[in-house]
Amino acid sequence: MPHAVRLLAAAASATLLLSVTACGVAAGPTEQEPAGTWTAQELSAEIGADQAPVLATSGDDALVLAVAEDGTVRSHVSVGGAGFEAGEPLATGATYLQVEAAVVLPDGDWFVLGSGGRGSGNDERLVFEPVGLRSSDGLRWERVDVDGFAHPVEVSDLQVVGDTLVAAGTYRTAADPAMGGFEARIWTSTDAESFTETTPPEVRPAQGSRHESWAGHLAVSGERVLAAGGIDGDAALWVSDDDARSWQRVADPALAVAGSVSGLEVVGGTVALTGSEGSPPALRSTDHGTTWTAVAGLPPAEEVGWAPLWSDHDRFWTLTGIDDMSWSEPEVCYADLAQCGRDPEPRVVTSTDGTDWAAVDLVDVADGPDAVAGTADGRVLVLTVAAHGPVVHTLPAGTTPPVAAAPLEPETVELVTVPHGEPPQVGVRYHAPMYVHCGMEWFGFADATWRRTDDGADANSGTGGEAPQGWPMVGEMLYGYATLTDAEHLEYATDDGVIATYRRADGAPGCA
Repeated sequence: MPHAVRLLAAAASATLLLSVTACGVAAGPTEQEPAGTWTAQELSAEIGADQAPVLATSGDDALVLAVAEDGTVRSHVSVGGAGFEAGEPLATGATYLQVEAAVVLPDGDWFVLGSGGRGSGNDERLVFEPVGLRSSDGLRWERVDVDGFAHPVEVSDLQVVGDTLVAAGTYRTAADPAMGGFEARIWTSTDAESFTETTPPEVRPAQGSRHESWAGHLAVSGERVLAAGGIDGDAALWVSDDDARSWQRVADPALAVAGSVSGLEVVGGTVALTGSEGSPPALRSTDHGTTWTAVAGLPPAEEVGWAPLWSDHDRFWTLTGIDDMSWSEPEVCYADLAQCGRDPEPRVVTSTDGTDWAAVDLVDVADGPDAVAGTADGRVLVLTVAAHGPVVHTLPAGTTPPVAAAPLEPETVELVTVPHGEPPQVGVRYHAPMYVHCGMEWFGFADATWRRTDDGADANSGTGGEAPQGWPMVGEMLYGYATLTDAEHLEYATDDGVIATYRRADGAPGCA
């Protein structure tokens, strides 16, 4: 869907790169360039709760644009590698303004196209009106009129192709724009004022939540322009060979399993895209997006997750380990309750070709970068957000990103479980986690339901009640053991002894 939730500062003395394989992170070959040291500059700007800052580069210059909740924008600009200078704030008047990209136009001006605003009077609905911003130096901005948008709109990406500005985004066609009715569009303009829309192939009018589509990413590979998004919940990729005037949808079967696209980037002769869910986690193309192959060098995508994709001039960047639940697996929790439920930080990985990936050090950055970009002279800029505002981390030209240490691996034990399709055996002590959101009155075990027969202590996470001291409980799971005393009865125990008894019974109520 449009406007997906988006998700480095330290030197590393190690010289080995880590190659991310399908089984994890392993040592790989060294590179010629030495590992660099990140330097950080803190910028002062208010950032809205749902408004991520934008990082953009042009030649050796860089721009960071922050948007406050009331629509006030403030930029910082670095010219030729110098430190970032603060610009003048501009009150756009567009509450909840969303900005996803900034570009330099053919005449040298910086340009931003976003959307925002609320209704007037008693109408507090979001209106998603287009908002154009322009600046000759990146420091002083003015709001400019833009036209060619038939409905409330979200603009997700911008690219300059020759003398043409290309925008990708989504109309919100529902009576209340906040309710969706998403329809993908691509717009072009030669003056950054009047825009001409194109409906990508196979996009149909939205009917409520049916036939919804979106366009969210643009890239240029050779003479071809690529746009990525989705149709009816499936990934969609469109290509144009005439400077975005007409488009064709790519029909490669590999895209059918990509889920929704969450990133599209080009490095050299390689195009890569990442998906928000499904398998594989990424695809790559070496023929400008005509055919695609799965990237085997990344961990499998999480069932529900979001993997952004960025690039500098030399490498791709993405996150792995988003929503990593491996530390909550029963074999981990039974091995050591203290490690159970640990939330490992996402790992940033890089690749020059989209095949072999290297893990990058992310000291003191819990959630990974908000954006990555490269300059023409070879510097890498990584944008993060601190409590006071944006922070730009810079890696010098002629160096490689510092290498991350190997990830911690949880201790595990071999579980004793009931084989699928077989009955539990009397007298065997089985590992049997119990979900206690609705208490311990009912217990699901070995494809059967069991009802409690004693009146002992209880644990009910749904009512906020705490488990008795010493019980092996993490979150809403109790990590105990089930042992059948006969075919119809079982005991539930911790390492300290039996805490509940059950008999086989039907009629268990649902647990909401």
